[in-house]
Amino acid sequence: MTHTAIPWATAWRYTLPWVLVASALLAIFSGPGALDAEVLRFVFKPLTTILIIAYAWSRTGDVPRRRTWVLVGLVFSLFGDVALMWPGGFVAGLLAFLLAHLAYLVAFTSTTRLASVWQPWALYGVLSAAMLAQLWPGVPGALQIPVVAYVVCLAAMAAQAALFARGRQVAVLDGDNLRHGLNSDLGFSDADRAENIRRIAEVAKLMSDAGLIVLVSAISPRQQQRDHARTIVGDGFHEIFVRADLAICEMHAAAQFAHRRAQDAGP
Repeated sequence: MTHTAIPWATAWRYTLPWVLVASALLAIFSGPGALDAEVLRFVFKPLTTILIIAYAWSRTGDVPRRRTWVLVGLVFSLFGDVALMWPGGFVAGLLAFLLAHLAYLVAFTSTTRLASVWQPWALYGVLSAAMLAQLWPGVPGALQIPVVAYVVCLAAMAAQAALFARGRQVAVLDGDNLRHGLNSDLGFSDADRAENIRRIAEVAKLMSDAGLIVLVSAISPRQQQRDHARTIVGDGFHEIFVRADLAICEMHAAAQFAHRRAQDAGP
C-alpha cells in the first residue's frame, strides 16, 4: 500500500485554524474568574493574535488592498495586546488599537465607498454616544480625548463593516455563454478545454480582486483543469460538484440548443 505525502504547507493550512482556536480558548480561560493564570495570559493572548496574522497572511484570495490593510490592523492589534498587559501601558495600547481600527476602516473602504448609506452610521453613532455616556464618569481628564477618539473610530469601523457586509455584489460566469464570446475560438479537444477553464479562472480572479463574489458554471471533467483554476484564483476558490442524471443534462442541452437556434434565426 502506498501513501501520498501531504505537503507541509497544506497540512499547516488545515491545522492552523484549530491551533488558533485552542490558543484563543487558553487566552480566554487564563483570565480572572477561570484559571486566573497570568503567565498563560501573557503567552496565549499575543500568540492568538500572531496566529490570526498568520491565518490572514495565508489567505491570498482577497482584494490585495483590503488584505494589506487588514494585516496592518492586526499588527497594530498585536502591539496593543502586549502594551495593555504591561503596567503603565494603557495609553500606548489605546493608541495601537486606535491605529488598528483606522487600518480596518481603510480596509472596509477598499470596495465600498465610505458612509455610502447613512443608516448604519447613525445607528452606531447612537450606540457610541451611549457607550461614552456610561464610561465618561470613570474616565480621567487626561484620557478623555483619547477615549473619545477611540470610541468614534470604533463606531466608524463597525458602521463601514456593516456597509461592506451588505454591499457585496455577485457575478455569474456561464461557460456556455463564454463559448460564444471570449472563448469562441476554442474547440473541445483536451487542450482547448484546458484553455477554456484557464481563461474563465483568470477572468474570475480579476473580478474577485475587484471585490465581487463570482459564481462560475462550467463543465470541467478533469481534476488537473480544476486544480489549475484553483491555483489561479487562490484561497477564494471553492469547488462545487453538481450531480445530475444524463437524461436531465440532455434535456437541458436540447432546450439550450433550441433557444440559440431561435436566436440565430432572428425575428
